[in-house]
Amino acid sequence: MTVNQARSTRSQVARAALWALRVGVAVLLITVLGQGLLASRYIGGDFTALKQHSQNAAFVAYAAAAVLLAALVHWIAGGRLWPVPVSVALLGGTVLQFRSGFERIVPLHVALGIALVAATSAMVVAAWRPGASR
Repeated sequence: MTVNQARSTRSQVARAALWALRVGVAVLLITVLGQGLLASRYIGGDFTALKQHSQNAAFVAYAAAAVLLAALVHWIAGGRLWPVPVSVALLGGTVLQFRSGFERIVPLHVALGIALVAATSAMVVAAWRPGASR
């Protein structure tokens, strides 16, 4: 394999990983927003929504882990570094959010939920910008 072929392959992997990151962070945002909707249904008196809120939390965690994996592959293949620490923070926040919900630490749970919506929204915007790969 020549140097140019290796660069081309690495570039293709980085582009594919960027697309995986973009799709993953969009899915993460949908699941995080879903958490807010399910919580509001529960607060509004639909007590079955609490179980759905709890179940959806697992999807949020899986999506955050997938985003971190895509960010790592993108960076290793020559992409930008910024998605890695942001993804680590999102995954850490998700785990803390999950834990605070099960422990019924509601003030922390709500504050983390708001922070996760804001951070995930910002990451969606940044990942989908035209210059995100550079």
